[in-house]
Amino acid sequence: PTKWPPSYRAIKQHGQTLVDTGRLKNSITYKTYTKYVAIGTNVEYAAKHQLGHGVKRREFLVIQDEDKGIMKRIARDYLMNRIK
Repeated sequence: PTKWPPSYRAIKQHGQTLVDTGRLKNSITYKTYTKYVAIGTNVEYAAKHQLGHGVKRREFLVIQDEDKGIMKRIARDYLMNRIK
């Protein structure tokens, strides 16, 4: 994704844009199922940022091109260990 420009608060406080307490980042969890993995959070404002409901869309759960190779390797390793 495109890097977010620094926010006023981030510049003023020498922090990160859209990171104040780290609550959202630290709330991301996952659950594995037989055929898929579910990734998400129970933080109330997460959907607003991810989907852009009432605020500028700021996706935080994304799969980038560089992630795809890692994901394939993890899946292959998992399947190879299941076959043994």
